[in-house]
Amino acid sequence: MSIFSKKLKELDTLQYEAFISKQNTIVRAGPGSGKTTILTMKIADLLNNNIKEPRGLACITFTKDAAKEFSNRVKKLGVKPRENVYLGTLHAFCITQIILPFKLTSTKHISTDIANSSELKKIFTEIKDSFLKNYNIEQLPSNLNELDEYRNSCFVGISKLEIEVNGIWEEFISVYEKELITLNKTDYIFLVKQAIKVLTENQNIRNIIEAKFKWLLVDEYQDFNKLFHELVLVLKEKTDIKLFIVGDPNQSVYSFMGGSHEYFYEFYEDRSFKVINLQNNYRSTQDIVNASASFLNIDDIEFIAINKDKLKTKFQFITCETGWKDQVKYIAETIIPSCDTNKIPRDEICILASNNYRCKNIQSELLKYNIKGRINKDELFNNEIIQFIITIMKYLTKNDYSFNFIINTWFKMKTQSGLAVHDSLYNRERLFFYKVLEESRTYLNDINNWISKIIELLQLENIINGNENYTEITEVKKYFFEEEIITVNQKIEKLFPPNELVISTRHSSKGLEFDVIILLEMEDGKFPSTNVTDEYSKFIEEKRLFFVCITRAKKDVYLLKSASQWELAEEKWVKKDLISSVFFDEVLTICSDIGINYDVKTLNSDV
Repeated sequence: MSIFSKKLKELDTLQYEAFISKQNTIVRAGPGSGKTTILTMKIADLLNNNIKEPRGLACITFTKDAAKEFSNRVKKLGVKPRENVYLGTLHAFCITQIILPFKLTSTKHISTDIANSSELKKIFTEIKDSFLKNYNIEQLPSNLNELDEYRNSCFVGISKLEIEVNGIWEEFISVYEKELITLNKTDYIFLVKQAIKVLTENQNIRNIIEAKFKWLLVDEYQDFNKLFHELVLVLKEKTDIKLFIVGDPNQSVYSFMGGSHEYFYEFYEDRSFKVINLQNNYRSTQDIVNASASFLNIDDIEFIAINKDKLKTKFQFITCETGWKDQVKYIAETIIPSCDTNKIPRDEICILASNNYRCKNIQSELLKYNIKGRINKDELFNNEIIQFIITIMKYLTKNDYSFNFIINTWFKMKTQSGLAVHDSLYNRERLFFYKVLEESRTYLNDINNWISKIIELLQLENIINGNENYTEITEVKKYFFEEEIITVNQKIEKLFPPNELVISTRHSSKGLEFDVIILLEMEDGKFPSTNVTDEYSKFIEEKRLFFVCITRAKKDVYLLKSASQWELAEEKWVKKDLISSVFFDEVLTICSDIGINYDVKTLNSDV
């Protein structure tokens, strides 16, 4: 039996209903409901059984990691490489499927040269200085991030949702984007805006996209911002492309990027869409499902844990004496040994922290107890150049990823570095790239030789020099360098070591799952960082983020806080008492009220 056939038999009733739907469909998929399975099975079925070549489909993911995961799964489901299949982020979709084809059919120039952060900050500062001649500083955006959040959220288009337009800021944006055009530059926001404009005004481009893609599938729609939503709306209203949208409004946690669950609900309430609410949870125990649903007051869907009857959950509420280091000590001396005794693999344990800086603190502190931890989505590890090389390594040694996926990434990287390949040279560049990869197989027995050859043959230094966001070539070489001769396959194993616990930021934990989840610094002012009266919308979003965190757990949840911490006051270190997080207290109350197994411990520094 093929993997596809086996997966098809495993679909539950609601999953199967989504799988066979042939109309515009929106799927509300809670934690552990199998949304990735549904999307990849849908892609495989459409390509193998429904969409005849040369037409294909596009699947837009929220992150590059998700695109890689989808590509791997679709390949395992038996989908063979074919033309007119797009799997990737929306920004790359705008470049490769809208703007570049438009540039080939129009005399109008649209730059795909992404300005670096220094260039953008310089433009912003100069415009702000000029605006201060006519406006008070309070009337203007305080920084570039604030301006970008507004640009992502307040675009006027097809959507019927109300937005608050700021006239002064709109004038500021107009000058800002005209300056980008003058400099023959763009940024990711302006890129999407121009793609929307091209789609809206150019019937030929819409015809091209419609001819290529019969379906558009979209993942994590609750995190889409207004711009992304408007682009999808244009495709819905002005083409015959069918839409398959998946998301969970309860996991909308990217408002700082303009994301909002309101855009999901606009389709959810659209009568032209078939609405499917997945109910089964294949990840967590019923206790975790019930506690998380009660925490968010979810009462319109009853979530049911599947195949978790034999697992017993216990929520652990731990109060340490002083600061986050005491919490790490408890993890090292109590939680980890307990997990070892219960034969829970270290890589099934995840510590969640507020930010990358704290993740690195925790990693260093754990080493004092001879415990190694791997930081999920480490900054250097997730650099696009590093990830691109790792993808090639896996393609050559483990047959992971398709050649089409890698070559599309290569074309996108060249475009972002100002080295876009003209359509007439597409096949030549594709053949060149394939030959380079095949030639590099000769060097797979020595990672140092292989990485040097790949950098040389692909001229990666030119790619890196064209994009400030890419890691310097010396850092790339340093990242892969080994003192002793090891194979490329051995280097992959070193990069992905088994049985190391995972340390992650709360946001980066989305999409992951572990037997044990450990949440640190559950104190007032830290998580949540705001309170319900000061910033209601931000407080509610932090509640959703906490929901995301605890629903990563398959079995056990640990919530850790400290009774006090040391603070510097008037050049003296003083111990300050800390208050419990309202989230800590609320979940404790829920466990008590609905009969979930839990334990409460208060420790001193000697424990």
